[in-house]
Amino acid sequence: MAIKLRDDSKIPVKVMFLGKDGTGKSTNAYKFAISRGMNPIAIDFDDTNINTGCPVMDIDLGSHLKAKQNILQAIKDVEKDPDYDCLIFDNAGSMVDFITADPEKDPYNKAGTSAFKAIMKALRKSRLNVIFIGQVDFYVEEPGPNKTEKNNKKAISINAWVNERYYCWRTGDHPNEYQYHCVRDKDREGNKDG
Repeated sequence: MAIKLRDDSKIPVKVMFLGKDGTGKSTNAYKFAISRGMNPIAIDFDDTNINTGCPVMDIDLGSHLKAKQNILQAIKDVEKDPDYDCLIFDNAGSMVDFITADPEKDPYNKAGTSAFKAIMKALRKSRLNVIFIGQVDFYVEEPGPNKTEKNNKKAISINAWVNERYYCWRTGDHPNEYQYHCVRDKDREGNKDG
């Protein structure tokens, strides 16, 4: 019997853009998708995806239960909509906050963990291209003796799932002098061999 090989051209793009506030992550994520022939739409958890050109979904995130339900529905809706093939989660850390219950009512965060797992499972099953945008809370430090912080488990999970990571930063002292930079993780200094 012949072994069936995977068709790598059918694997969706899964990317993470990381950086501090105001470093062009949303703009670079949108440009990344467009430059690869994707048709993106975003869920903007912080109301910061402004003037990028990317359409933004209007979903109710009023409670952790509504947030979970509506994020899962958004994944289904985008997957069915012929106009879009890429879903941008802007900002992944805030998404986690929205699906997390009040710590006094759920001290072990069972609801948040369950919601996160359901969202990631829905994304894995979908054929959507997915772009996560993360702030500083989604940086994952390499293990080793110089490690300074405990990594966020959900950040570890998303960082492990994506195919590529891009780091964005800004130089310059004043807004009219700002220069924006965004580099793929594998291309950063000291890691040129991938």
